[in-house]
Amino acid sequence: MALITDKFVFIHVPRTGGMFFRDVVSRLGIPAQEYGDPEIIPRIRFHKGLSEIPAGSTRGRLTFGFVRHPLTWLISRWQYAHRKFSADLSSNGTDGYMSPFWDEFISDVVNRCPDAPTKEMLGLVEGAARIFKYEDLTESISTVLTELGYSASLSFVQSVPKKNASHDCVPDHTFSGNQLRCIMEANRGFYERFGYQ
Repeated sequence: MALITDKFVFIHVPRTGGMFFRDVVSRLGIPAQEYGDPEIIPRIRFHKGLSEIPAGSTRGRLTFGFVRHPLTWLISRWQYAHRKFSADLSSNGTDGYMSPFWDEFISDVVNRCPDAPTKEMLGLVEGAARIFKYEDLTESISTVLTELGYSASLSFVQSVPKKNASHDCVPDHTFSGNQLRCIMEANRGFYERFGYQ
């Protein structure tokens, strides 16, 4: 999903607060066109990257999106799929990313695509004028919308209920030392670029 308004194009990177941002925009009464189909199951990508936005839609508009720490992104990605699509997951548990079991999921990530956080997050938002960090979500939303001339105080943004949020730190979702090293090495440029540790 992307949101296109007369002042900005917001690129929704999955698991980085995009549904929350959409609610903030709606509550502010900002007319926005959604681009992408949020009803499609996760195997068919509906999140549109900046390069997929219709020609001319970005001209004269601020383009931006959010990324988050690769480890919490992986946890959130699995939690969301597990919670929302558990029936599909249990019938197709060997499909790697769609595994209903955390250990199987993270092992598959490490073995097949340890750089998935970089590829999937930056693959959507790379080239945007601004890329914010999910960890600063409410402050960044308030700042960017205020800069664009909207009345989006920090207290207003903080008053909007979080939607579709997953828990960042859940004890059952652990990484072995080898898994951590592999993911950090495969995403080293991402960690450095955004100051993650």
